[in-house]
Amino acid sequence: MDVLTGIDLGIFPLECLAVFVSLKALTTNNPLRESMYQIPLVGLSYFIVQLVRYTLYAFTEPQLLPEWSWGKLFAETGILLFATIPCFVLLNALSDFLQKRKTQPRPLKRRG
Repeated sequence: MDVLTGIDLGIFPLECLAVFVSLKALTTNNPLRESMYQIPLVGLSYFIVQLVRYTLYAFTEPQLLPEWSWGKLFAETGILLFATIPCFVLLNALSDFLQKRKTQPRPLKRRG
């Protein structure tokens, strides 16, 4: 049981690190605006992480291998993308608002 728990806990940080490194590599020096590729990149990274996760489980824990279904994988990715769109729009608007607020100079009040 300890080995199983260790493998599960060890795979999760590797997944997060792999997603971070791949997203950083894909977005560095990209000529497109960030908003054009962020949402599709979320879906693509989720899809790839699920494939890698299944492969890692196939090698490390074949007895606990989950049932594979392409339809389920595409459905989960689609749901994630549709859920990402409103969150992205809201957070992007908030970020733009905060950046504009930061750059606007405030008039100094005179005391006296």
